[in-house]
Amino acid sequence: MADVRKVVDFKDPVNGLTKFGNKLKDMSRTIPISAAGLAQIAAAGGQLGVAEEALPQFVETASQMAVAFDIMPDQAGESMAKLSNIFGIPITEMSKLGDALNHLSDNTAAKASEIVEVITRAGAPAKDFGLSAEQTAALGDTFIALGKRPQVAATAMNALLLKMNTADKQGAKFQAGLSALGIEATELKDAIKDDAQGALVSFLE
Repeated sequence: MADVRKVVDFKDPVNGLTKFGNKLKDMSRTIPISAAGLAQIAAAGGQLGVAEEALPQFVETASQMAVAFDIMPDQAGESMAKLSNIFGIPITEMSKLGDALNHLSDNTAAKASEIVEVITRAGAPAKDFGLSAEQTAALGDTFIALGKRPQVAATAMNALLLKMNTADKQGAKFQAGLSALGIEATELKDAIKDDAQGALVSFLE
């Protein structure tokens, strides 16, 4: 609990930490992660700005992800907090993203833990492009299913989305490539603004 104390400001400075520690012990009886593991998740959430009142829900959801995706508790906590911040997803709705990751993992050659790594790395550019967390996960899953490592997949996604998002600012060779596809840079920019996912699919087709 020492790490939790460092990063969470409890409203009750005397008993807040003790009460929260007892809550984690109770949760460890129904979640297959030790109280120490749950405390790691809480510390990761607190470090990235999860408020005291949201921590129990955060710990529960992140622990479910850790178990389902076979990743370390602190990694699950850190990834979930980052994704919540990047995509502006309330902690209470993060389980929907978990369900989407589970579905992708069950139906493709990519593991959920690999997809989590990709979207944590590539989430900010994808959000800037206009993709939702689920759409970003699907794109990351596609790269991984094609045999790319998570780090390579994330780098490729970042490059693709950045080039498309700045199509009107790219050089002559890039513009010639677009013209060969029958695409104008300004039209592509407008299409991305109107429907990012639709523009991406259309471009790839």
